[in-house]
Amino acid sequence: MKTAAPSPQLLKHPFVAGLPTRLIEELAPLARETHFAPDQVIFREGEDCHDFYLVVAGRVALEIVSAGAPLRVQTVSGGDEFGWSAVLMG
Repeated sequence: MKTAAPSPQLLKHPFVAGLPTRLIEELAPLARETHFAPDQVIFREGEDCHDFYLVVAGRVALEIVSAGAPLRVQTVSGGDEFGWSAVLMG
């Protein structure tokens, strides 16, 4: 059975730059395109997150709650990735 070719967005993402084609082809079936609305919460601190994200376009604020208020610790944008806990803890 032949697998589908990796999406152009996956192939262009810096995360896969330099990876052998064989590895990118193994990753491709795990990838899916997802869109989020502005200000949409993707997951909250302390929740289980089972997804690793490659940001293609836009910006994502990574925040923690401190003294009851959100505190931005990083902003990621196109070409970045986040959700490492899904990879490292999985």
